[in-house]
Amino acid sequence: MNKFPFTSAGLTDLLTQLFALPDAELQVQADAIGNDFRGFTVEHFELSATQVNFLNSLDERFVTTAARDCKDFVQRRKMIGLIKEETPAGRNGTQSADGDDRGKLLDLDKAAVSSFSEEEGFQESERLNFVITYPIQN
Repeated sequence: MNKFPFTSAGLTDLLTQLFALPDAELQVQADAIGNDFRGFTVEHFELSATQVNFLNSLDERFVTTAARDCKDFVQRRKMIGLIKEETPAGRNGTQSADGDDRGKLLDLDKAAVSSFSEEEGFQESERLNFVITYPIQN
């Protein structure tokens, strides 16, 4: 499998390729995500050294949650989103202008919505998004 750009479109392309796999092969990939989230990410995305360092610095609790949720979504062939702000001017990857590593915020946004109407009946939707932002530092 080729490496994809670490962008929203790159993630969509990777998932489209994974979802085209037969169930057994998709399960192997989902298990790889669940067992080694960092390794899967490095293996499937074009990442800079700064991005790899940031990935390796993530709290294990975040990685465990991301691995579990991504495995679940991939197994069920549900799309995962990546919403990524551009790195602000004066910052290099995860660093703020003064060189401090406080400049990047990574959120895992998971939501489920259930609704019912007489016309549409019961409907359920879920979303899972990785959101990368750069809060303004004072």
